[in-house]
Amino acid sequence: MNTKMIVLTVSFAACLAHVSGDAMAACGPDAFKIESFEPSEKTRAGGRKVYSLKGVLVNTCAEPAAAELRVDAKNDGGEIVRSETGWPAGSNNIAPGASANFDLGPLFRYDDKIKYFGISINNTKSW
Repeated sequence: MNTKMIVLTVSFAACLAHVSGDAMAACGPDAFKIESFEPSEKTRAGGRKVYSLKGVLVNTCAEPAAAELRVDAKNDGGEIVRSETGWPAGSNNIAPGASANFDLGPLFRYDDKIKYFGISINNTKSW
């Protein structure tokens, strides 16, 4: 076996290992839509404040896939105080045209400095 054939075989095997090890979604972030996002504060029993960051994520792709959302908590000046990510459907794909309700509030501890929340689609994957 010549050197070129060995290099080609090793390269091909490495590509297969990478693709099978990390299931990339055929649908990118543009294939998902955040239909609604409603941040609010709630007061629990005992006076403890918590966040509710409810929304709906829609898969507009032709294939089942999942999306990871990034939430940025911002202060009065618009500076990011904290960021968190979450998968609204967990480790499940969202069917084409279907939606997933989410509440990412539990990812954040209440902080008086946080005044606004921004949300974006951070990543996509097919499970």
